[in-house]
Amino acid sequence: MSEPKFTIEEIDPRADALLGLDSLFLQDNTALVQAYHGMEWSDISSLTQMVDTIEQTVVKYGDPNDSIKVALETILWQILRKYPLLFGFWKRFATIEYQLFGLKKSIDILATSVKWFPTSLELWCDYLNVLCVNNPNERDFIRNNFQIAKSLIGEQFLSHTFWDKFIEFEVGQENWENIQRIYEYIIEIPLHQYARFFTSYKKFLNERNLKSTRDIDTVLRRTQTIVNEIWQFESKIKQPFFNLGQVLNDDLEYWLQYLNFATDPSKSLDKKFVMSVFDRCLIPYLYHEKVWIMYINWLNKADVSDEMIVDIYKRADTFLPLDFKTLRYDFLRFLKRKYRLNNVLFNKLFNETISHFLKLWPNDISLMTEYLCMWKRHYFKNSLEQPSKEILEKQTSFTKMLEMSITNYINNQIDPEVHLQTLINDKNLSIVVVDLIKTTWLVLKNNMQTRKYFNLYQKHSIIKNSVPFWLTYYKFEKSNVNFTKLNKFIKELGVEICLPTTIMNDILTDYKTFYLTHSNIVTYEAFTIDSNTFDPILYPELKISNPQYEPTVDIKANAEWHKRTEWKEAGHIGIMTERPQISNSIIECNSRNLIQKPIILPSFRNLEKINQIKINDLYTEEFLEERKL
Repeated sequence: MSEPKFTIEEIDPRADALLGLDSLFLQDNTALVQAYHGMEWSDISSLTQMVDTIEQTVVKYGDPNDSIKVALETILWQILRKYPLLFGFWKRFATIEYQLFGLKKSIDILATSVKWFPTSLELWCDYLNVLCVNNPNERDFIRNNFQIAKSLIGEQFLSHTFWDKFIEFEVGQENWENIQRIYEYIIEIPLHQYARFFTSYKKFLNERNLKSTRDIDTVLRRTQTIVNEIWQFESKIKQPFFNLGQVLNDDLEYWLQYLNFATDPSKSLDKKFVMSVFDRCLIPYLYHEKVWIMYINWLNKADVSDEMIVDIYKRADTFLPLDFKTLRYDFLRFLKRKYRLNNVLFNKLFNETISHFLKLWPNDISLMTEYLCMWKRHYFKNSLEQPSKEILEKQTSFTKMLEMSITNYINNQIDPEVHLQTLINDKNLSIVVVDLIKTTWLVLKNNMQTRKYFNLYQKHSIIKNSVPFWLTYYKFEKSNVNFTKLNKFIKELGVEICLPTTIMNDILTDYKTFYLTHSNIVTYEAFTIDSNTFDPILYPELKISNPQYEPTVDIKANAEWHKRTEWKEAGHIGIMTERPQISNSIIECNSRNLIQKPIILPSFRNLEKINQIKINDLYTEEFLEERKL
């Protein structure tokens, strides 16, 4: 009978595992169908019910056909790919695989479980026990797995069950030298059952007429002291396992106190033991970024390899929810710091990480900024010792690569061999354009080419409303003190160029100051005479928070002036008030007429509306319109 060849990495968690099954089977197993299609992925009881239903289906059919086996197996893979720390589900999966495919497939599942949940004491003990019972002749393979497990879970406070199994295995091989090495290692670890191992070790030495390499009693006293100190934390932990429900805040507080104790330099605890405490804490608090950051900060201070720190960063990235960006961006900073130590390796890791992050957050333009800095640093780096000509050639090559990548993206002719081109999207294209312009302007000092780039790229809809692009343009024209271009730019803000209002307000405020600082009365008068619709001093002020403001020219006074929106809003856009007005004003009357008759008291209109404010709530109106549709 053929067996499925896929692994957990190849399972698509979004695929319908029941798709393609025989309709009669689906009709006869409505409980399975309902449990799967109605599964609440964030509810542990719903997932448990799904596994219960799978077990019932296996019992019901005994030896179902291959299609049914694959479907049931796929459901379990989907659950465990999303939540690999559900160790009880791995155990049940191994049992189901044994019923469906036999012993070998069941052992394969356990091997996969310790790969995806490498710090699980329970899964390692199950896996090693199955290997010892069913493959006793594969001594080297089993011993190698014991050594791997030792490095991953051997320092855990409750790992006595693992050490019992390891010693039992070596006793069966009658390898007394290995047994003594194991005991010598164990007595240094603060284990829950440390005293039992000291007693067993002494008995072993007497029976074999061997001597210890150290003073056992001295080691015992030190280990006993450490165990007594950490017991105050271990005894308070109520939930050391992963669960989908609400985590216990008290437990988290105990864990943080435990970690502060373990990382205290004055305690001089072994690094492996401290790492085991972090690993155990990260089982129930897998989704807590604070604990991951605490772990990495400690590793950076400890004398551990960069590869180990990278591995922790990658594990954190795998499990943390997508809205946690602090640690992920810290990973990029770490890779940049380590670049000098091994530029090939860390550049490769940096590129892979940026590619991954851009898939998660394609709208985050800062990622492209980070990438371009590293790309330039790696492939177009310069030094003070290089001749000026060589530096200029590299910077020119850099701009050509940028221009080619931009052109290929716009023309939809992306070259997959050029990593930069595979990273560009509509959101970050402007960042690449700005980098091209800045290098041409500030490094190559080519103002003419810079202006050509501005004229070329501002025509594209993708860039037309880009904040980085127009801020760079504004700075460029300011550096040239080009008031003609700047005045045109200010007039087009909010009309042809649509940027966020806060950005436009900042530009308008800055431009007023810039104009007053760098212009003079002759230039000002010459411009205002030629253009009676634009005053470079007043216009920016009037346009603040009113980006579509346009000065009115040659509009005759009329009796309806008070009904205009500008009057009612009085500078507060969207909030209109009907202000009281004198209806029998004498301001424009002929003063001679006032002699012939007495001045009457003023009369008002809109007096009753003085406390009535009309607010144009555009968001509510749009929402109601959508509901109607």
